[in-house]
Amino acid sequence: MTEFRMTRVIDQPRGLVFEVISDIESYPAFVPGFGDARIERADADTLYVSQRVGIPAMSVRFRSVARLQPPHGITIDSTDWPFRSLHQAWTLEAAGEWRTRVTFESSHTLASRRAERLVGRFFDHVLRRTVDAFEKRIHDVARARHRGAVR
Repeated sequence: MTEFRMTRVIDQPRGLVFEVISDIESYPAFVPGFGDARIERADADTLYVSQRVGIPAMSVRFRSVARLQPPHGITIDSTDWPFRSLHQAWTLEAAGEWRTRVTFESSHTLASRRAERLVGRFFDHVLRRTVDAFEKRIHDVARARHRGAVR
């Protein structure tokens, strides 16, 4: 099993951070490697998601279940190929009125040992880039809203 954990404090309110993280269908616009993300079905705060990730020459489509816990975070789980198991959790804690402590945890086991050896070397790098992309998106959304409110 490969595990990853990163915590950052973002100078934005928890509600905005949750809004960006839970907007799964927008992931392809800003998360590296996301080619497509569609909510196939929603039951209350549970979303059934189909997504395609990878690079254009080699990508994979799989399904996951996202559970929203506004404004505290979101968990994402899958046992769909190429994963034997995938669990990701975004935990959001207010760190003052305008700051949010964001913890992203990810663990996965791929369906084959060969895939695990190949992907395992790059997975930390991909997840760091993913967290960077979310932080940038949160700030971009906040700036766009601020410009709209100023006008």
